[in-house]
Amino acid sequence: MKLVTSAVLAAALGAAAFAAAGVAVAEYPEKPVSFVVPWPPGDLEDVLTRMIAENFQAKYGVPAAVVNKPGGGGGPFPGAVEVATAPPDGYTIGSFVIGVPVVGPNIGIPELSPDPFEPLGIFLTYPFAIVAAGDAPYDDMDGLAAHAKDH
Repeated sequence: MKLVTSAVLAAALGAAAFAAAGVAVAEYPEKPVSFVVPWPPGDLEDVLTRMIAENFQAKYGVPAAVVNKPGGGGGPFPGAVEVATAPPDGYTIGSFVIGVPVVGPNIGIPELSPDPFEPLGIFLTYPFAIVAAGDAPYDDMDGLAAHAKDH
C-alpha cells in the first residue's frame, strides 16, 4: 500500500509539473507604464524622460506616459511618494535626480523612510555652476560668502 501511494504521489507531482510547464506566463509589459517626474513639464529631466518613454512605447508596443507630479511647497516629494507607494510591478517608474531618494528619507517623510527605491540607472547628470554678473563685488566662493554675510 505504501508503495502504491508513493507511486501515485510521484505521478501526480509529475503531472502537475508537466501542466505548470504549459501555463503561459504573461510578459512585461502588458499594460500602460507611467514614468513619474516630480517636476513641472519642460525641464531637462522631463524632456529626457519623455524621450525614454517614447522609445519604451515603440519597443514594447504599450502606452508609456510621463506624469509630472511637482509638489509645490512639498518639493518633488509627492511624486516620489507616489512611486514609493505604487505596487512594485514595474508599471510606475520614477525619474528622479539623486537628491530625491537621498534627501526624502532624511527629512521625515514616512513613505520614503527607509529608502524604498531601487536605482535602475543614471541617464542624466546636471553640471551645476554658480555664476554672477561681471561687475559683482566678488569673484570666488569666499568672496560670495563674505558678501552674503554682510548683506
